[in-house]
Amino acid sequence: MAGICKLPAELIEDIVVHLSEDKTSLRHCSLIGSFWTQPSYRHLFRTLTLSTLYGTSDDYIPRTLLSQQPLFLKYVHHLHIRTISLHPRIFSAILNLFPNLHSLVIQDLELHGWAPDEYFTSILEKTPTETIPLDLLVFRTGLPPEPHALCPVFDALSSIKELRFETDFYGGVSTLGMPDLCPSGHSLAVSSIYMGCYAVVGCMREIQLALDPRRLHSAFLAHWIHDLTDLSHIDQFLSSFAVGLEDVSVRFELPQYIFNFNGLAPQIDGYHKLDSIAVCTHLRSLRFILTTSLHSYLYPSLWRKCLENLLHVTPHLHKLRLDLCDSYNPYQRLDWSLWKKALDRFEELGELEVGVPEEVIDEATQFIVGKVSGRAKRLLKVVKCSET
Repeated sequence: MAGICKLPAELIEDIVVHLSEDKTSLRHCSLIGSFWTQPSYRHLFRTLTLSTLYGTSDDYIPRTLLSQQPLFLKYVHHLHIRTISLHPRIFSAILNLFPNLHSLVIQDLELHGWAPDEYFTSILEKTPTETIPLDLLVFRTGLPPEPHALCPVFDALSSIKELRFETDFYGGVSTLGMPDLCPSGHSLAVSSIYMGCYAVVGCMREIQLALDPRRLHSAFLAHWIHDLTDLSHIDQFLSSFAVGLEDVSVRFELPQYIFNFNGLAPQIDGYHKLDSIAVCTHLRSLRFILTTSLHSYLYPSLWRKCLENLLHVTPHLHKLRLDLCDSYNPYQRLDWSLWKKALDRFEELGELEVGVPEEVIDEATQFIVGKVSGRAKRLLKVVKCSET
């Protein structure tokens, strides 16, 4: 055992890295000696989940962490909060326990308004609650997040490099016994936002108020088009952040349930155009994703609306990508005359991509190349379609 304890630090690190996926072995390594503890803890506690999913009480986790402040907390880089109820002050205090936290995933979090008891109050008085920066904040939710539930989370943070809203059937962000109003104008510095969760449309206004419009440079906005309001929400969002946006992706999707519930096709021509795309004067990269479960005449109409939006995009665009995510060869049914007109506007275009289903890439390449000319033909790349 003495010989193992005295191994060179580089060799200890190599051994620990080799065992990084074996939690049991890492726990044994951490007990060998002081030289083994730190490298073992770096891998053993890199990711931590706080959850009451398996019967732990809501008070036990914060009470234990705040009172004991175990040594491993400084090694945690990625925190996952799942199925737990916390007071906003306690939530903020817990985040402050992780000095090297890079990412936070929130899945099924309830923030309540009940005042902390005397025990928690005494602990909170001794615990600093400064705002912290994050590289990544992810909300996984299947239900619309309660707008005022996002505010306490944003209040605990100073900046976020990437903010993501993802779909998870069991996830949610809610409040209980708290005021329904959020303070306006958080001015939270967020560099990139991904809104791939359809449920988030109901709280886009609160998100707009929370974020600093000068700091947001990249946005991915995805919504099923099931009424006339969805596209207007996107339009308002683009308008609010036009001053800083450089990279925008918008996914348009037509779900099958429109026909099942309404009994008739939606009127694509009646949808709001993205008028605010014209005021995004710093836009350098634009991506439109078209996907539908209908495989019908609606797809060409949706394509035409997207191309009409291109006619209002800044001519200084550098990168353009259009994804046609339909397995029934949609490119053959589309009107390409408007496509040429739109491309002629972008004299500074350096990258041009069209995404199609993988099984039709070869034949689609031959077809689409014939629909462009000059510089656009030299730039064109036909690639595998992606909806994210």
